[in-house]
Amino acid sequence: MTAVRRYEASMYDSNRWDGFELRPGDIIISTPPKCGTTWTQMICALLILQEPELPLPLDTLSPWIDMVTRARTDVFADLEAQTHRRFIKTHTPLDGIPNDPTVTYICVGRDPRDVGLSMDHHIDNTDIGAFLNNANGRPRSTVSSSDHCGHRGRAPTASGTASGSGSTTRRRRRRSGRRCGAL
Repeated sequence: MTAVRRYEASMYDSNRWDGFELRPGDIIISTPPKCGTTWTQMICALLILQEPELPLPLDTLSPWIDMVTRARTDVFADLEAQTHRRFIKTHTPLDGIPNDPTVTYICVGRDPRDVGLSMDHHIDNTDIGAFLNNANGRPRSTVSSSDHCGHRGRAPTASGTASGSGSTTRRRRRRSGRRCGAL
């Protein structure tokens, strides 16, 4: 296999792909952050599993291998145990992950203005203290991937709804006079 480029930051490391055994038919969802990753994961889950209720949380069915807040061996074990066609999340560009002709790669893009607005909302809904704990040495095996950024909300369900305090924050911002469409 060709050498790949390394992408690394406080929350992710593309070297975590080293040693991961891809299977023919695997799907790798490679998207920049805030570009529809979870939406694409859910579409894949519904198409592959053919059930509206998922058997496990989406972040267990389709983990982010590169994220350093969960032990790599645990992520690999969860994926190895799957008997259905696997679909795996990454924010790493294609030159930083294994290239295998038997694997399907889904890449998603989004208008950068929408990405900026979505990232702004994401940051507003982030518990910075939890984020800093995760990034600064909190034991990785005890951090669930659903709280990797300290997000106060919950992940979407198959119905597309989520709950949490995020909507309150957005309402407060709108009342303060800041317009969502202004970048």
